[in-house]
Amino acid sequence: MEKIAKRARFPKMWCVEPEGIAGGLSLFCKDNFSVDVFDLNKSIIDVAITDPNGVVCRFTGVYASTDASVRKTLWRALSEKACGITEPWVLMGDFNCILSNEEKSGGEEKADWEMADFRNFVWDNGLIDIGYVGYPFTWNNRRSGRENVRERLDRALVNSRWRVEFDSGFLRHLGPGGSDHCPILLHSSHVTGHTRKRFIFDSRWTTNLHCETIIKNSWRTSKPGSKWYVLQGKIKHCRRKLRSWRASGNLNSRINLQELEKQLESLYEADDFDGEEYKSLENKLKEASREEERYWRDKSRTDWLKLGDKNTSFFHAKTVQRRAQNRIRGLENENGIWMEGENEVENIVLGYFTGIFTSSNPYGFDEVLSCVQQRVSPVMNARLTRQVTAAEVKEALFQMPPSKSPGPDGMTEVLECGGE
Repeated sequence: MEKIAKRARFPKMWCVEPEGIAGGLSLFCKDNFSVDVFDLNKSIIDVAITDPNGVVCRFTGVYASTDASVRKTLWRALSEKACGITEPWVLMGDFNCILSNEEKSGGEEKADWEMADFRNFVWDNGLIDIGYVGYPFTWNNRRSGRENVRERLDRALVNSRWRVEFDSGFLRHLGPGGSDHCPILLHSSHVTGHTRKRFIFDSRWTTNLHCETIIKNSWRTSKPGSKWYVLQGKIKHCRRKLRSWRASGNLNSRINLQELEKQLESLYEADDFDGEEYKSLENKLKEASREEERYWRDKSRTDWLKLGDKNTSFFHAKTVQRRAQNRIRGLENENGIWMEGENEVENIVLGYFTGIFTSSNPYGFDEVLSCVQQRVSPVMNARLTRQVTAAEVKEALFQMPPSKSPGPDGMTEVLECGGE
């Protein structure tokens, strides 16, 4: 290991020796990073790493046993550590476990009870699987035919603070290089480049009277044209006014929270304590807290936790994780070659959809269709093609969750339904 560390130019090294030809853990580190070691055994290397800028992260390298009972003991020990960790935390390595059968190909499916301990460990400690870029399975038993089994045993789990502070971080699955496991590489650097943010209606504005006035005034504007043209004009006018109002007003609930906390602290320490003013500020602080929580709950699009659960940091981390999952980092081209970069991805997408929507001028449809039995009767066809009623549109809108994905105009269902 010393030769490998020297060749890779890592002057600092910590090792756990293997048992025979199995096991063993190593941690290499650059000279300009400082490392505090908390635990070093055959299952984990647990350290705190301080970078040259003074940023501290907790890192736990994991090599879990193939024995379920031994793994359960490891999950318990890591859970105890989690209680005292406040800094950004990464757990990374071979967990010898999967979270679902979607992470497995070949062989018999795992029973729920076989995955339950690992699932509970991840869930109970609020950990986030940051996903991956590359081939989905990191382990291959290297057998042929039906005996071949592949699983995603290697991964990176992070706490919510790491996910928020390293919002562009992602995990890459590398090539196996002759091993039954694929190496995994964690990227924590920020994405370069800037994309213009589109307008999205914020559900917190629904309680603001100024916002209500803007929407009403925009809806009263009228331009000549078809009904669809007039409707689109009103939405466009409303969006433009709301964007301008957002830019000019103090609408950041986090800044409001910080300002109210300072005012409350100052009032609390004042010699001439004013109970009425203090109570008023306290109520404003509670409302600002609710707004902040509502904002991150909506952006995370998490339905199974309800407003009032006081999980703002969790919602924030979920939002960042969803953005990371939605980011396209690369695509395979038509020759099966992995390409990265904005221009390369753009060309692949453009070429793919151009091919789909470009006709190859086929013929002989009548001959083929004459063999297909009619399944849609004239009565059914009449119902399907009849004009949609206003009542049906309203029913469909009001069935949608109020803060789900906004349309191209940036308006969510909470505004569409509110402006019936």
